[in-house]
Amino acid sequence: SKLCERSLWLDEGKTRKYDTTSSIVSEYLTADATLAGHCSWDDGFANPGVHELKIQEVSIRNKEHKITSQLDVREPFWIDIKYRILEPLSSCRIGFIINTIQGVRVITAYDTDKQQLSNKREMGENISRCKIPGRLLNPGRFTLTINAGIPSIKNLAHLENLLNFEVVHTDDN
Repeated sequence: SKLCERSLWLDEGKTRKYDTTSSIVSEYLTADATLAGHCSWDDGFANPGVHELKIQEVSIRNKEHKITSQLDVREPFWIDIKYRILEPLSSCRIGFIINTIQGVRVITAYDTDKQQLSNKREMGENISRCKIPGRLLNPGRFTLTINAGIPSIKNLAHLENLLNFEVVHTDDN
């Protein structure tokens, strides 16, 4: 976005849009995202060839723990990732990335940051939940990417720009 002022978006060999670079980048990053604040898969989601883990649901929840895609800048919110371990894993970490609509990374969070602390994961259903404090993000639109894997060994599930949400400053009414 810093190289040129205007861009051309090609999609499967056809021109999809020609506009300002900031407009193209924003639209491209959210093209496949849903605004519902929630996404789920009946059979779970994993990268091709992965049988050990399946992501079942991803949700954005407000302070009342209701699923939403619009959040008050002053209030905390939660990112929930529900997943199933189908085969015991010697280690694994589950996390997410929040980017601005322009593609600038603002948060990267995993349930553990150090490989030696990522404990063995037994079979069963799990929820990885992260609380984002109020006033951490500025008002604006953001995308949520989900990632699960064994660092430097195997990526189990990666969902780029899965959800998109908006942080707003609401009235005190």
